[in-house]
Parts: sequence; C-alpha cells; structure tokens
Amino acid sequence: MSKTLYCIRHGTALHNVNFPKIGRKAYTDFHDTPLVDFGHIESLSLGQNWNDKNMIELVVVSPLTRTLETAINIFIDTPNIPMIALDYIKEHPQSEETCNSRKRLSVLKKKYPNIDFSHINNENDTMFQLNKRPNDVELSELHKRIVFFKEWIRSRTEKNIAVISHSSFLGEMMFSKIGNDGNGLKHCFPYVYTINA
Repeated sequence: MSKTLYCIRHGTALHNVNFPKIGRKAYTDFHDTPLVDFGHIESLSLGQNWNDKNMIELVVVSPLTRTLETAINIFIDTPNIPMIALDYIKEHPQSEETCNSRKRLSVLKKKYPNIDFSHINNENDTMFQLNKRPNDVELSELHKRIVFFKEWIRSRTEKNIAVISHSSFLGEMMFSKIGNDGNGLKHCFPYVYTINA
C-alpha cells in the first residue's frame, strides 16, 4: 500500500529573516530558532485554507521549535490528530548551524504536551555537534536519516500523513536537491510525495 505524504516546510523563522541582514551568523549564532510573526500567519493560513487537511491521519514533525509551532498552528482546530516528533527529520546540516539543534527533551515535553515525544530517547540533542563536520559526512548522515524515515513511514498503518520538516531534508528526500537561501522549498506549502510500501 502506498503512502501519501504531505511534506510541509515550516513557516518563516528567525534565521530566515536574519540571513539577508547578517549572513551565516543567522544560522550559527541562534539556537533552535522560532517562527517570526509572519511565520505564524503563514501556518495558521495554511490550516484554514488547506483543502486536503481533513484527509490527514497522522502528523510527523521535527522537534525544532519552528516546526513544532508550525504543526500546532496548522492543526490548531483538529486536536485529535496524533502528532509524533522524530529527531531523524531535523534540518541538514546537523553540525555548526545551531539553529538546527533542538532543545532538551524535558523542555519540549513541558512546552508541547499534546505532541508525542516517545520516539525520541535522548534528553540532549546527541545528533547535533557544534564543530562542523565535512560536507560529505553530513550528506551521508542526511541520506541515512531519509532511509530510516521512509522505513519508519512504511511501518505505519496510516495512509495520508503530514510531515512538518525543513527545506533541505524534504528537498533531498523528494527531489534529491538541497536548496540554498535563494531557492529553498516554499514555506507552509503541502508538497505531495508518495512512498510505495
């Protein structure tokens, strides 16, 4: 049985608006960046205007603040849809760019009580490291995460699944393309992607 994934990049976040002003420091000088006001508007608007939202059986979300906020905003009026957080769908790279490092698990559980964090085992973000890894190592790790995620999706019974993640992770999974600051995936747009069982 094939699975239909609705792959959604988070709303506009602090590092997105800071990049044109301060360059790469927007990624390295801020930890786990939140949505800005416009990002909240984008995600709330998608939740109100997305025709296929009523088909969603499961939401899988990256445990970074910007994706958690996006997921909650999109599904604010449908609290019964289960939401599961997975470390494996965090943004690429998982070194140096501290905007891609999540908060402690206990903090996330307290702040987002309606999200299921039971698939995350480590209190601290052990996937992320502060010192930059070589690009080929980062890309290899990204590909491993994508393979793991697809297998995890195949193990689920749900057929229509929303995936709230990030431009590089989703772009590489769907199109084998990691965008840059000028050509990333659109924010809060549901790209349809099929995974065969």
